[in-house]
Amino acid sequence: MWIFAYDSLMWKDWHKALGCTTLVKNAFLHGYHRDFNIASIADYGTPATPGLILGLEPGDNCIGVALEFPDTKEGEVLAVLKHRFPSTVILRGRVNLPSLGKDVEANFAMPVKKKVESGGAYIGHLELQRRAEYAATAHGNVGGAHEYLKKTIDGVRSLGIRDFHAEQILGMIDTYLNRPKMMVQLGGIPQDTMRSYHIRYNTDHVVALSPDLLGMM
Repeated sequence: MWIFAYDSLMWKDWHKALGCTTLVKNAFLHGYHRDFNIASIADYGTPATPGLILGLEPGDNCIGVALEFPDTKEGEVLAVLKHRFPSTVILRGRVNLPSLGKDVEANFAMPVKKKVESGGAYIGHLELQRRAEYAATAHGNVGGAHEYLKKTIDGVRSLGIRDFHAEQILGMIDTYLNRPKMMVQLGGIPQDTMRSYHIRYNTDHVVALSPDLLGMM
């Protein structure tokens, strides 16, 4: 049996105790992509300020790790997945293994689309800025959502994979945490001209401002 891993199960050693016989990096799950769409309301957040952890959404492809286990271990392996992802169902999908020159049918965890307010853990399609705000401020029993995001990006990169969606959220968080508390002086710029400016941040200073966003400072 095969498992497709797309989160920290890609780089942790959980599989060794379960008799994994083959581990294939740069495996492609067809028809799904990785997304921060699951709320963590205990480990990395609270119900009021949930942290964000990785799940899947339909569409495109997801690069991850495929792990093969003896068929006799199927029950144990699936139990590990269900324990780790309690708000998911286990599906099967086609996974391409370029290094082995073949496709396999693999099990993977798919979030149940039941929202937090209804007793589930599915965040859904929140705008990127809202996700960044949650991840910047959420903190739970295990740690902060910001640190979880950093570790996730580091773990994915350690496998030679770039997750640009996660990196974009991290960049927005760094901007949010490092933005200045006072407006910079844009000397010599008429007020009428300032109204047409858009806000643009980096981690050091505000480059331009929009009057309707000054309240964020």
